Amino acid sequence: MISISGKQWEEKKVSKNLVEKLKQDHKFSEIISKLIISRNFDNEKNILEAKSMGINDLNKKYELNEIVKGDSLFCASGITSSEVLKGTISKEDKYISETLVTHKSSNFKKVVKCVNPINE
Repeated sequence: MISISGKQWEEKKVSKNLVEKLKQDHKFSEIISKLIISRNFDNEKNILEAKSMGINDLNKKYELNEIVKGDSLFCASGITSSEVLKGTISKEDKYISETLVTHKSSNFKKVVKCVNPINE
């Protein structure tokens, strides 16, 4: 597949049963569940990267307050449609996207819709 920025990418195949289990057990979206499953620590590069970020126990299930400390701002744009966001679409001479924006300390949560011209 080709992303909106023109980069080639390929979706990793993951177990549908594992995805469903994560979704049910933790109320994660499908895409977050797939990301969690596809991110493994089976090679030296990934292990070193995790340790550089403070992840020392690779088998531990970390709680949210252990991952995000202090104030945080989070943004995620929909590429494909989900239960949270509509996927990015192109329509005539523009593309339309939705982005979820949250800010922890102000308890701000909003879906922002953007309409941008396609410049050729």
